[in-house]
Amino acid sequence: MEKILLAYSSEMKITTARFANVAFSNGSLLYGFVQRLMKRQPLSAPADVKRYFVSPTESGQLCMLASVLGQSGDIFFPGLEENAMMTFSEIAEKFLFEMGLQPDYCQTETEAKEKAANWTQHHRTYPVYFFNSDTSGEKMYEEFFESSDILDLKSFHRLGIIKLKDKPDMGTLNELLSEFRSLFSGQASKDDIIKLINKHIPGFTHIETGKNLDSKM
Repeated sequence: MEKILLAYSSEMKITTARFANVAFSNGSLLYGFVQRLMKRQPLSAPADVKRYFVSPTESGQLCMLASVLGQSGDIFFPGLEENAMMTFSEIAEKFLFEMGLQPDYCQTETEAKEKAANWTQHHRTYPVYFFNSDTSGEKMYEEFFESSDILDLKSFHRLGIIKLKDKPDMGTLNELLSEFRSLFSGQASKDDIIKLINKHIPGFTHIETGKNLDSKM
């Protein structure tokens, strides 16, 4: 997406932002926890996947600042330290504490489901099931930039900027879009999609385990 946007950065002002998980936004981890609690389902989360989290207000501010203060080609990101990353299991624990509950650590999915089915508002604990991630495409930690990126970490106290190193070639961009259109005009397999992404984004890696999040509790 960034390649497509930044290819036009010399023709019009293009700025964009990379920001962390937006807490409680639709489809987010915390949104899912709220839904599970309302349905009396156990909280289930990987204990080894780390992510940054920002509030909806912070994400809006980041986009606004990138639009108003950025130069064409700039990519803004939050100036968060690595120790600000939290595992999904830590988020689940803190969420329960805020709800006035203590986590009840379960060893299996079955145990967690049974306890959730019998849970009432009189209980001061809530069943959780934490596990090591084994789903396809899951990145173990979050990063806003690569070692080869040109960074501006001085213009703002709490924001970083990735400066446009090389404007994506329009010919290459058109080739990318043409190849994707051609691929999706037929019966594209997951492997075909990954190979095409790898062709245009050499640093892209995908770990295939044969499992996905939909198969999780």
